Amino acid sequence: EPPRLRSTVPADPSWASAVRRLVTQHLARLRLTADQCDSAVLATDELFANAVSHASSGPRDTVTLTIERTARTLRVTVADRSPVLPRRRAADAADESGRG
Repeated sequence: EPPRLRSTVPADPSWASAVRRLVTQHLARLRLTADQCDSAVLATDELFANAVSHASSGPRDTVTLTIERTARTLRVTVADRSPVLPRRRAADAADESGRG
């Protein structure tokens, strides 16, 4: 079985640093390059922030993080329990969010 991490954490912004630390530690064991690790941690951080910001409705909500590696790919999945699917929206050039 490929190296895998699966963890469920509270859907709370105060957990963002713990999520980054968890991902960083797991990726270090996978012997990825520094650039690959940085990109994966950044992507995970953004996905976690989006899940907390847009899908969390209360203190009992959780977010599940999964990292899977095969010989050629690294897959990061961040899942929330919201039944509402994300929808694409247009962002203006001056908007600070809405592009992800």
